[in-house]
Amino acid sequence: VPTGGVVADVAFATAARAVAVGSDGLVATSDDGGVTWTNRLAGGTVALTGLSASRRALVAYGPNGAVVRSVDGGGTWAQVWAPTTAHIVGAAFPGTGLGYAADASGGVFVTTNGGVSWRRVPGDIGTRLSGLAATPSGTAFVWTDSAMRRARRGGRFARVPLPFTRARVLSVQVAGGRLFLATTGAVWRSDSGGHRWRRMALPAGASGVRGVSCPARPVCWLVTGSRRVYVTRSAGRDWASTTAAVGRPH
Repeated sequence: VPTGGVVADVAFATAARAVAVGSDGLVATSDDGGVTWTNRLAGGTVALTGLSASRRALVAYGPNGAVVRSVDGGGTWAQVWAPTTAHIVGAAFPGTGLGYAADASGGVFVTTNGGVSWRRVPGDIGTRLSGLAATPSGTAFVWTDSAMRRARRGGRFARVPLPFTRARVLSVQVAGGRLFLATTGAVWRSDSGGHRWRRMALPAGASGVRGVSCPARPVCWLVTGSRRVYVTRSAGRDWASTTAAVGRPH
């Protein structure tokens, strides 16, 4: 594993390059599947708690408005901090200049010049945001545990109708032009930016959902309530159990 801090998140910048971020400003890259790691300078020692990737562009984020960005697959990084003292819970740069950041207090910020300057998105977006994701075309999604909103290329956020009423939103991901929504008991897929949803079939005997990751269409990984790990390569039509074991944190 990378040295120099505790790893908080990992993402793939390309099919071959893995990037890890963590405490004390840790940023490291691996080009051999995680066998060896190279530490990178991201600027400062702030804890980085999350990471998003779109092609070779990466964004890492953390407390006090911390946002750092790489456009070369994690080789070099630039500080583009958002104008907030709250914890950043999600950030994405779907284009060269267009970027978004959301904080835990309900603030959502947009930049059109690569992070040189930011403006706060107006409107009642909600408090206690859980995350942010963006499509390559520039549509951003923010969510709480019970609601979701979307905005097109820096515009105002509008409510996204959800296909359930009482479940809790665990995560939202964008992959291959599709939107994937994980709740405590189901995984939903939208090919229309959240206008229409289709419930994905889960593996037989799966007991709830703990997390889902869909890195590339049509591949998804699923961790169930019993901590079993499954993979589908057919967008949920068929699932196969893996040999991975997911234990309790130590």
